[in-house]
Amino acid sequence: MRQRLIVIAFCFLATLALGQTRQMESAKELELSCTAAVKVFDADGAASAQDAVEYGKCLGYVEGVLDSMRILKQTGNDGRPYDFHLHGDGFVVKDAVVFFLDFMKTDKKYDHNGSAAPVIIQALVENHLLTTSAASAPR
Repeated sequence: MRQRLIVIAFCFLATLALGQTRQMESAKELELSCTAAVKVFDADGAASAQDAVEYGKCLGYVEGVLDSMRILKQTGNDGRPYDFHLHGDGFVVKDAVVFFLDFMKTDKKYDHNGSAAPVIIQALVENHLLTTSAASAPR
């Protein structure tokens, strides 16, 4: 069931990508941006102009995916709505970036030339930071 919900989320994010004037960031492109962002994290904010651009691109993209997961409700194959839950005390965008980069080093299943959003989501799922549950009925 969880895998189906993740696939549904991927489809939703792919639909968002088609509405953009530019194709969404590929996982490989985002990996390069996020690698530069980590250099900025490690340098306590000191960065070249190019690193600052890559930092903004990485954090903006990852934060957009996280925000979508926080508010997204998906309908499972059973017709019931499901919520996504981000876990972890003090979980911040930087954490998601680190998990994404680690996942990119080890993942052999996903198309890294395709959209980065599904790869970010899968990295969070595999680290038990993103789960789903049946949505509560509206009051």
